[in-house]
Amino acid sequence: MLVMMNVNEIRIPTIYTHTPPRKEKVDNSMGYYMEHGALKSNIVVTQKGLLIDGYCSYIVAVMCGISLVQCEINTKFISRRVDSKNRKVNNAQHKRKILYHRQNGKCAVCDRQLQIDDCTSEDYLTLDHILPVSKGGSNGLMNLQGLCAIATTKNKMIIRRTRNNERSNNSGACKGFTGQNGKGGKR
Repeated sequence: MLVMMNVNEIRIPTIYTHTPPRKEKVDNSMGYYMEHGALKSNIVVTQKGLLIDGYCSYIVAVMCGISLVQCEINTKFISRRVDSKNRKVNNAQHKRKILYHRQNGKCAVCDRQLQIDDCTSEDYLTLDHILPVSKGGSNGLMNLQGLCAIATTKNKMIIRRTRNNERSNNSGACKGFTGQNGKGGKR
């Protein structure tokens, strides 16, 4: 959704102020504005006016004295706490990059060198839950590990075998129930 917004109402997260964009990037955005009379990229904000994307365009608008700018309102959930490092990350590709760096680019099971660019190759980092969601695990980064395609396949086979064993162990009479004759079964 696009809206006109006062530049003064846009709130800038501290992460942007601590790491400003390179001068060349701002100069490039300024040159585009001077040549075309429009900002190079959309300014994207949350419903509460917090800047998500388009910081260079915001800087150009402030430098040129533009008071009203067209902003795109992002309605997707970004994070619980904006100015902290404990952010909720919903983007799978972003999680993949974090895991790639956390694991030094290696599979958590076999130490095979992984990559995050070509999803069709066997050495592509796949997201794997350490504790499966079906067993109460979360989708958070602390419960995820990066695996290669071969390790993912082996891991899925182990989980299937475990589930099948659990099902076969749970079949039969209810545990703890004894019928009238003192044996398990129907009443």
